[in-house]
Amino acid sequence: MTKGIRYSAHMFRERAAELTNEPAGKWLRENGHEKFFMWVHYFDPHATYLPPEPFRTEYAHNLYDGEIAYADSQTGVLLQQLEELGVRHNTLVIYTSDHGEGLGEHGE
Repeated sequence: MTKGIRYSAHMFRERAAELTNEPAGKWLRENGHEKFFMWVHYFDPHATYLPPEPFRTEYAHNLYDGEIAYADSQTGVLLQQLEELGVRHNTLVIYTSDHGEGLGEHGE
């Protein structure tokens, strides 16, 4: 494989964003001093909607929104790691989404 591309089975398991941030942070600490491309995928929010506390309680009326709030908070953790490494202001961060949830709003 070409330089910098490594794959392993654990890279594609569904897991909470917090658990995704752990290896992402480790990778950043080891590689963030060089030019890098990093793709981080949070499986939250996807059904079933069970955000961790305190989001589950705070958003008990709308667990989907709780999952979004949780993913947003974990994005903040990742941005803070970039800040701590001193590379946040020299890093382009692009947010994407795989799709939205209709949640019955479009006759689904």
